[in-house]
Amino acid sequence: ATGHQTQRQIFPFHVVFDDQLQIRQMGVSLFRIVATSVVDVQTVTLTDLFIVERPQGMTLSFSEIKAHTNMVFVLRGKGSLPTEALRVKGQMTHLNDDNDSAGKMLFLCSPRIGDISDLCGRRLYLSDLPLHDATRDMLLLDDTRANQHCEIVKLEEMNTKLNVAHQDLANAHQDLAKEKDLTDKLLYSMFPMHVASQLKQKKAVAAETFPSVTILFSDVVGFTSICGSCHPSRVVRMLDGLYKEFDAVTRENKLYKVETIGDAYMVVGGLTSRTGHDSHEEVVCNQALDMMAVVSKVRNPSHLRDHIHIRVGIHSGEVMAGVVGDLMPRYCLFGDAVNVASRTESTGVADKIQVTEATH
Repeated sequence: ATGHQTQRQIFPFHVVFDDQLQIRQMGVSLFRIVATSVVDVQTVTLTDLFIVERPQGMTLSFSEIKAHTNMVFVLRGKGSLPTEALRVKGQMTHLNDDNDSAGKMLFLCSPRIGDISDLCGRRLYLSDLPLHDATRDMLLLDDTRANQHCEIVKLEEMNTKLNVAHQDLANAHQDLAKEKDLTDKLLYSMFPMHVASQLKQKKAVAAETFPSVTILFSDVVGFTSICGSCHPSRVVRMLDGLYKEFDAVTRENKLYKVETIGDAYMVVGGLTSRTGHDSHEEVVCNQALDMMAVVSKVRNPSHLRDHIHIRVGIHSGEVMAGVVGDLMPRYCLFGDAVNVASRTESTGVADKIQVTEATH
């Protein structure tokens, strides 16, 4: 009995049956499957549990099996028994028995398992498979490959996400570079170049004294009456078009635009060396002539048949300059020269350029 029990453990899938096909011994794993629904395992026969798939065309009888012991047998579970979905493959071996002239037959087999999930679906374990059966290694290899495939898929997903993140980062860098360019352009349009460079480097900008600069003021003649007789949108369009033309000639003459307040436009030459070899007095006077040429093309919104008219005043002298304010910092000019230039413009005549002796 001890020997039979050892055989049942070593070969968990095997069947020993007599010449009547009555099962005399069964491996522990196969027994566990059959015993769940067969009331008396001791009286069950091989034909109660299985039908032959291979060799094809043969019937399950002791004599037929004995005649084909040199062939591979594949048996499939029959009916609604737990063995229905079970297919076993193995070899039939005839066992001689001194007490039985016919002897017995040993079917040493292994279950046909596709993968680990199939094994679990049949309520089997790796330990149920015979030690000599290569199915163990194949299942473990398939499971390892499946896990490796999952890891590869995860790595590919991570790589895709990294590529997307890298592209997003590159796009963000491009957007940041564009914003930086826009910020730099705005900064250099608001301040002289040397002041803008210091502000960009987060350096404190010291106030300066310029012994000689040339200041230009201009305003639109009759601007108050124009505002009173026109819709605001027409006034704004007129000023916008006028100042864009003024800004273009200011850039061309390499002067610094200080500010615009209402209809007043103020530029200065001599704050930097950007005016080139010409004196700042001459460059500012050329600016005034260019502005007069521009004005002749801008229509008066209250009298469309007529162009607008401006007064221009120019004066040269000493000024102080520095960055003032925190919320909206501006580069401001201070000094008597600024006041004189403003009065020169305000006391001027329409369509004329009034220049002080200091500039002349």
